[in-house]
Amino acid sequence: MLFGRPVRRWVALSVALPLITAVLSFIGRKIQQRKGSPTKTSKALLGTSNLLNRRQRKGKSSEHSTDTSGR
Repeated sequence: MLFGRPVRRWVALSVALPLITAVLSFIGRKIQQRKGSPTKTSKALLGTSNLLNRRQRKGKSSEHSTDTSGR
């Protein structure tokens, strides 16, 4: 493989994860629109999308955090 493990991980988190999150959210909302109310499937898709979105934001905030302990 041309790229090492850290580069592949960065690409997955930077490109694939937001794309997967958007697709899951889109499908979940479309199911809810079609049925007229939340279903188990749409709740699962939207819940997974929200979980991935939180993980993605958590990763971004930890990258830019600085140590303010004064050491």
